[in-house]
Amino acid sequence: MTLDTRGLLLVLFLGGVNWIATEIVVTSVIFEDAREVVDKFGKWVRKRFPRTGRKVCYFLKCALCVGVWIGFIEAAAFGGPLHPHGTWAAWAAFIANGLLYKVPGHLLLQINGWFHNRVELMKWQALLVKGEACEREELAELGNATPQQDRSQVRA
Repeated sequence: MTLDTRGLLLVLFLGGVNWIATEIVVTSVIFEDAREVVDKFGKWVRKRFPRTGRKVCYFLKCALCVGVWIGFIEAAAFGGPLHPHGTWAAWAAFIANGLLYKVPGHLLLQINGWFHNRVELMKWQALLVKGEACEREELAELGNATPQQDRSQVRA
């Protein structure tokens, strides 16, 4: 099986759609209530089945998981560049097309996350340099910190 130009463009376009749809489901305010419902359901399941409950909560919070499901929806709606030959191959092609749409989507998600983290780190450094009364050693430590860490964790 080979990817022609049309198939490649389809994969790239639907990969972009996969990325933005994943971002909307996992991080946007629009799906905040749905994520809370899943959390409550996950807590209920966790009481009865500890290992499974943890995974249920992951369903709408994990960008990789959500993106794969969105890729399967895209494969069902638009088909894909990989074509089956036989009954079992149809299922394999469906799964492969869904995962194929997830690949560029996840790559965009990772690039976006990397840039977001770099911007947050630069904001932290600018705040500290401007007048937060920190020493040069603390700035060096901050360079090794993640943006999620607060100043007390960096100074400790």
